[in-house]
Amino acid sequence: MKTFNDYLNKTGEVGFVDTVLGPIIYAHGLPHVHPKEMVLFETGEMGYVMSFNENQVEIALLSPTDVAVGTRIARTDGGLKIKVDDSMLGRIITSSDIEKSIFNLDDDTSDAYDIDNTKTSFSERTKLTHPLEVKVTMVDMLIPLAKGQREIIVGDRKTGKSAFLHQVVLAAAEQGITCIYATIGKTEQEIQRVATFFKSHEVSKHVILIAANSAHRPAVTFLTPYIAMTIAEHFRDQGKDVLLVLDDLTTHARYYRELMLLAKRFPGRGSYPGDIFYIHSRLLERAGSFTKGTITCLPVAQSVQGDLSGYIQTNLMSITDGHIYFDNEYFDQGRRPAINPFLSVTRVGAQTQTDLQREIGRQLRGFLSHFEKIKQFKHFQSELSESIQSNFDLGERLQIFLDQSLDVLVPSSINIIIFGAVWINFWKNIPIVKMKQDFASIRTAYQEEPEFKKLVDLILTSSPNLTEFLQQLKINQMAIMERTRVSTAVAVTPTPIQTEIALQTPPVADEAGNI
Repeated sequence: MKTFNDYLNKTGEVGFVDTVLGPIIYAHGLPHVHPKEMVLFETGEMGYVMSFNENQVEIALLSPTDVAVGTRIARTDGGLKIKVDDSMLGRIITSSDIEKSIFNLDDDTSDAYDIDNTKTSFSERTKLTHPLEVKVTMVDMLIPLAKGQREIIVGDRKTGKSAFLHQVVLAAAEQGITCIYATIGKTEQEIQRVATFFKSHEVSKHVILIAANSAHRPAVTFLTPYIAMTIAEHFRDQGKDVLLVLDDLTTHARYYRELMLLAKRFPGRGSYPGDIFYIHSRLLERAGSFTKGTITCLPVAQSVQGDLSGYIQTNLMSITDGHIYFDNEYFDQGRRPAINPFLSVTRVGAQTQTDLQREIGRQLRGFLSHFEKIKQFKHFQSELSESIQSNFDLGERLQIFLDQSLDVLVPSSINIIIFGAVWINFWKNIPIVKMKQDFASIRTAYQEEPEFKKLVDLILTSSPNLTEFLQQLKINQMAIMERTRVSTAVAVTPTPIQTEIALQTPPVADEAGNI
């Protein structure tokens, strides 16, 4: 980077610090300064211009050390840029690294990226056509995601959002997708926990962890998601698929609110500045499916006591393509992941599914909705009809099927097979514990036995709809149940009520799979 005197000689303008309000600095001079320009103090600190008027320039300080009143300031005549290259893979980029790497580079430097990039044109965007398999049963079956989708992960603290995101990163890394995980305003302990998780699962070489420590300047934390998006764009331009996790944008909004209140901006709803929607929308609009590659963005938003109508949450919902809601009550009931499928939405993910997957999703969602309604009559079990009791049993087994341990990844293909087997009573009168063991045995066989994997893939490719799929399962019953060591004498003929549910229940969603 050039020295203070180099920039001073280049621009011929000098400013002087008048007032210091924590991370906000007011200065005079610099008559030709422009918004978002980077400036350099004579003592080596860096900052960027937030706004200016006829008399003063407002600067956000990036460096960790303070600046004294009277310190000289030089313009750089350039915006905030960051040097991006493939060597970032497998690294932890800390707040200190961010402060050191944000600098003004010469225009002919090919690896310099503007972190406020808005150059991507609409003509470069393409339709979302490829599914993103996250290998979490609940999501792949009911809330499917597409490569290039923007999906909010929303819920209260300590409801399993981070654990779910770790699973998604593992699944994406296994598929060769470049993963960028940005921790925004987290503690050092939380950052180390994330880094240890990726290292222990041996996926670090596919992951870039951007760690913005809560102890550093608010301006650095505010810029963190933009830096993460810029790095994602570098890999996208190479034709790669990228997964970007922003954990979390609620904290990001708080840091921006802190900066704006110190700068004496007029507060709006929740004391947030009026342009917070614009701040997040111009960030998330940079994700999507492009002619070169895709950027799938999963921003996180925190709710309070399950309130989905909060200001930041609703802002993000209107910007993105859906949300996955982690429910407090589900978490307290022991469901893992604690995702509420009825309050979660995916607007574009279903268009990347096959006809069979969409039909299964509609039938499963419809039955689970029905099951939630009849659960209130469970205490009348001895007085209920045989068909209702059968539905109770099926609903409980489907909930067990949708539950998934945090350290398990399940391919969607074998999930469809297991769902079909549960749906037509492969495990009727089999204890729940034994059924769980059989689930694990089938999943293991799919990953370790090529012949069984070939059979599963053949069943799925030869089944254009749910009716044909269930018939194929009956034909191949023995080959599937051999992997579970279940007695071949088990009756698997569907009961009349379940046949009716499977084949005649009207859909509860439209053709795109939306509620």
